[in-house]
Amino acid sequence: MLTAFYQQMGESDCETIGSGFLAQPVNAVSSLVFSGIGLFVILWAMRVTGNERVVRIVFGALMVLTGAGSVLFHGLQGPAARFGHDATFLMAIWFLAITNVAGVYRWSQALGWGVFVVGALVLAGVLTVASGAANVLMVATVA
Repeated sequence: MLTAFYQQMGESDCETIGSGFLAQPVNAVSSLVFSGIGLFVILWAMRVTGNERVVRIVFGALMVLTGAGSVLFHGLQGPAARFGHDATFLMAIWFLAITNVAGVYRWSQALGWGVFVVGALVLAGVLTVASGAANVLMVATVA
């Protein structure tokens, strides 16, 4: 039963799933780049003030979490790994989409943050009940 679960996770990736501590060591370790970029963005946020600082810090945190979720998915492959991998990546994309739309249409800060939070909760809810919906959600979010 668990073997079938592990084989389903990451089976379409280029790296073969192994039996070591990290199921896909190259994918798992290289996923840390997302976290490194996130830390860079958080440090970069210290150069600005106000809402721009908050936006950078939140995006940086989402990137750190995306790296961690990806390490869980490609490495340890525990029960919450798929959700952690998919939800963090989708929320980072959703955040970029909403901050760009909010800027173009000059939304208030409250509206922009509200749309992001509601959308993030919807994404998490959908992934909770339909984990296979990640690709559809990603296409919809990017579009």
